[in-house]
Amino acid sequence: MADEIYQNLDWPWMLDDNPESGLLSMGWDPEKKFKGYIKWDMFAEDLMMYLLAIGSPTHPLPEKSWDSFRRPVKEYGGQTYLYHEGESMFVIPIPMRGWIFGINMTLMPITGRIP
Repeated sequence: MADEIYQNLDWPWMLDDNPESGLLSMGWDPEKKFKGYIKWDMFAEDLMMYLLAIGSPTHPLPEKSWDSFRRPVKEYGGQTYLYHEGESMFVIPIPMRGWIFGINMTLMPITGRIP
């Protein structure tokens, strides 16, 4: 059932009113369409959503969508890291990113892209 749902997701449709942005919209309604909804444009829980969307076997997003969201950088205690601008708990924890990429995160460039 999960595979059926995944294969039926129309990811490109969710690219809001500006498909060239590569950003997924957080909402839609029949009257306003995508107008007025914020976009999934931060380095947070949307990381997994973009991986699923780009890898979709039926309705994939273009690869450029991976580079469309922001990756703000901050330093604390001598460490440089990617963070969510709201300083919330929604930044994907290091173990989750390590699971997705299967690499030691200290080797990943600060851009969040796989080396």
